[in-house]
Amino acid sequence: MRILLLTDSYLPRRGGSRVVYHEICARLGGDTARVVTRTMPGDDTFDRGAGYQIARVRIPGGRFCERIGLAECACVIPLLARGLSVARRWRPDVIQCGEALASGLSGSILARSIGVPCIVWLHDNALGPRSRVRHPLRRRIITGAGGIIAACRFARDEALRCGVRDKRVALIRPGVDAGFFAPPDSREQARERLNIKGKKVLLTISRILPQKGQDTVIRALPRLVREHPDLVYLIAGEGPYRGQLERLASELNVAERVVFLGPVPQEELPRYYGACDLFIMLNREVGGVSWEGLGIVFLEASACGAPVIGGKSGGTADSVVHGQTGFLVAPEDESEVASTVGLLLGDPALARRMGEAGRERVVREFSWERSAREVRAFCEQVCAWRRGGRCG
Repeated sequence: MRILLLTDSYLPRRGGSRVVYHEICARLGGDTARVVTRTMPGDDTFDRGAGYQIARVRIPGGRFCERIGLAECACVIPLLARGLSVARRWRPDVIQCGEALASGLSGSILARSIGVPCIVWLHDNALGPRSRVRHPLRRRIITGAGGIIAACRFARDEALRCGVRDKRVALIRPGVDAGFFAPPDSREQARERLNIKGKKVLLTISRILPQKGQDTVIRALPRLVREHPDLVYLIAGEGPYRGQLERLASELNVAERVVFLGPVPQEELPRYYGACDLFIMLNREVGGVSWEGLGIVFLEASACGAPVIGGKSGGTADSVVHGQTGFLVAPEDESEVASTVGLLLGDPALARRMGEAGRERVVREFSWERSAREVRAFCEQVCAWRRGGRCG
């Protein structure tokens, strides 16, 4: 089995889906998996240690296209051309596409040209924001694919709503390295190493975007600090919304409580998860579209023994078991957010039980080895359907 993955963005640029693809390809190995994607800063070092071959292509005007919202269009022809070059030499059995558009369009054309099936990954909303061009194009790519890999139930249901037959959709959830993401020996010692000893700590790790809900946490802080005067809120990540969050924190007189950490290297993430009292990311809809898939950061936090709070949107019901490993809340209701955070901060025994339950669930149900086996098995099934002249 040879699997060629096309995706318009990849590590070392962080992102949940990029982590998923890398971890699965690394476990499938270089004989089974190869990737075609765009160039980005630091990719030489990353690619040398990946454990499988990655072919990079430069996107003409890529940064400009990102700024004007046409990055998907700019990727199509370069990904197709490089994918065709790799496919002619390597002869893959199946093409996987990391997105419904861009790589989905490139991959579907490539798959037809070399006579192999195409499988599209879905992590969140299948069709994206309403568009007279992109909406029907995404739908056509999704419904025309030989198979769909959905990373959560929300994405699976979205594929079914598009008209994909049930048998052609495989629910394959990501894994977590529970050896790397593990509880600290002492959360207080972990806080001391980060120079926040004696504090109660809320943590969000994500891109700084409106759909991640950091603003609602900040709006809840004035009420929370009255009961917990030692509270701080750590925000790890980068993004265009940071300036607005800084102004909001200043307006609410909680600027000294909000610490913007910037991008945190992968190897340091367990230190931050291990230092927090709870992890919170209030994912929500923006423009009528839910942008959050499973939310792998919730699973990483759970693996480190932290209780989690997520927004009732997208695929987080797969990563947060409400009332057991944490809570799902209305992501724009600052009153509900404040009361839920206050409940966990005020009841350390409850927080500890939820953190332990989250760790046990991750160890029991989420592993990259399992994800990789399921991906390979589904690819084999899709290839068998094609050989038999059936669609599943």
